[in-house]
Amino acid sequence: MKTHMSFEKLVLPPLFFLTLAMALGTDCAKINAQEAVFLVQYPGKNADGTGLTDAGRRKANELANLLKDADIKVIYSFERPYVVQTAEPVAKALNIQVNILPFQIEAMDDLVRRLPTQHAKDRVLVVTGPPSRERILEGLGLTEETWKTRTDNLFVILPNERQKPLVIKMRW
Repeated sequence: MKTHMSFEKLVLPPLFFLTLAMALGTDCAKINAQEAVFLVQYPGKNADGTGLTDAGRRKANELANLLKDADIKVIYSFERPYVVQTAEPVAKALNIQVNILPFQIEAMDDLVRRLPTQHAKDRVLVVTGPPSRERILEGLGLTEETWKTRTDNLFVILPNERQKPLVIKMRW
């Protein structure tokens, strides 16, 4: 009898991945700026863009459950209702406010510039949509197309001043 384990369905806490990354060679002394940036895209919006679908709300609650012990200190969301609604359950679970940014290229670029200084040593969650997700990934030094292919990914990005950031990509 052959057994098969699918890691796509395996759910592990984000802190596990941070610990694993550090154990596999990420030198904590080399990491500047944030301890980690968590980047996620909203899970599904209504056709009229006024909010999340029912499935999207369930996924946003799953995200809150997944990140409740990740020690996130700051949450950023872009001003679209469905993006903010994705961030709200996480903010509620962590008892922190969502910082809502205008949905403009300048705001996205400014956020990427501010992360290393304004949130030094913090774990930061950024909730985005497709165009801002790609721009933020590029701003953090991640240009490979493989980071941009799925919408249900949670990226854990560990900045590194000497080389490209270490990225852990999970489906949620």
